[in-house]
Amino acid sequence: MISFVEEAKKLNLSSLILNPNEDSKHCTFVWNKFFSSSKCPAKYIFIIAHSAGGWACSKICKNNWDFVRDRVKGIFLTDSMFEIPNLTGNKEFADRVFHYRASDAPAGKLLQTNYNGIKEFSAGHPKHEYASGCAFPYIFHTIEQLLKQI
Repeated sequence: MISFVEEAKKLNLSSLILNPNEDSKHCTFVWNKFFSSSKCPAKYIFIIAHSAGGWACSKICKNNWDFVRDRVKGIFLTDSMFEIPNLTGNKEFADRVFHYRASDAPAGKLLQTNYNGIKEFSAGHPKHEYASGCAFPYIFHTIEQLLKQI
């Protein structure tokens, strides 16, 4: 995670690291404490979620849809579970969600677009635990591109 924090700092972005593996309620608590619309000064937010983090992110998106739709400019999943009923048919938001799955395919290769319209890419490694590290350069390249569009 250190490399993710260091790269975020280079882009003048703040970082907050959570561990939803122990208790996904923790993510909801942190979101409500620091990201609720009245407390969060950030104009745009990028979320990177690995494994169970995607499920926690789904809950946050479902329960805070207006805020997420307006301020979250990118969600980057790494070998994760993610589903938002609001997303079906919402191409504008689906275009901001990128899923890097454990795969033997070359890193960054588009594998499919799922039923929610989310593009799924190869993380470049077949093992779950290596997905985030292998997808790292692709995630931050995309964040840089999104920042240029804002």
